Amino acid sequence: MNYPKVLLLGNGINRAYESDSWEEMLKTISCHDKKVEIDRDIPMTLQPIILSKNNVNEMLKSIVKEKKLYGTVRNLEMMNLLQSILEIGFDDIITTNYSYELESAAFGVSQISDYQLEKIRRTYSNRAESKYLIYTYNEIIYKGHKNRIWHIHGAAKNYSSIVIGHYYYGNLLTNYKNYYDHVGISFLKAEEAGKEYKSKSWLDSFVLGDIYSVGFGFDFSEIDLWWLLDRKKREKASHGILHHYAPYWEGEKNKSKYELMKCYDISIHNKNPKVKDGNYVDYYKSLIGQMNKEVGT
Repeated sequence: MNYPKVLLLGNGINRAYESDSWEEMLKTISCHDKKVEIDRDIPMTLQPIILSKNNVNEMLKSIVKEKKLYGTVRNLEMMNLLQSILEIGFDDIITTNYSYELESAAFGVSQISDYQLEKIRRTYSNRAESKYLIYTYNEIIYKGHKNRIWHIHGAAKNYSSIVIGHYYYGNLLTNYKNYYDHVGISFLKAEEAGKEYKSKSWLDSFVLGDIYSVGFGFDFSEIDLWWLLDRKKREKASHGILHHYAPYWEGEKNKSKYELMKCYDISIHNKNPKVKDGNYVDYYKSLIGQMNKEVGT
């Protein structure tokens, strides 16, 4: 069975190059005069509520208008690494990032323009989605490989699409459930009829595909993705598995997370390549090279 090859890309590469991170994002939406210390026990999805004094929408409007979330390709080395991802030949690239580093790298620029974004935007929906981007993606053709890039928690150009607070994650889950309720057993019916199911959204590819998770910590507050892992396991049609790469998960502090992942049939890769002397740049270079051999077309 040829399952879709899907990359789930988190913020790890950005952090390795000291580019935009979750912490920087929180700083941009803070409306406090002084630095506010947040208890680490507070889930990530609730932290923005404190910092924005529960005015997430208004804060997002201002920073999106100023393009503060667009993201920047910091240097040539980062550019080359992102371009090497586009060369692998994934069917879909799913990212939790709002920013456009991958799209910028495809154009060979440090920061993509609005005009360039309009040229690559595609949708499987009959109308444009203003929020909860289930059908909307950016199509990049790079060195003969077509890459569909899905910003599943929203895209920087459209503030109303950005999922950042607990309330919005709840709404997102509702949309996921409605989608799968509509799909029903379509995946299984197609399989039994000997037909290939044509993905109409990234949610199809997530359930059916072989997923390679890179630079994503699967924080427990990411309730939408944990729900999707459960939905993937429950799928009756044959489907791929999720391969999770995370070298920093070695040790007892992540024991519970490992056990939970095993419950969802996730394959954990945390032995090779290794992070040496805290050098995550070399780690990602090695990992992408390894993936190119395993996934590359």
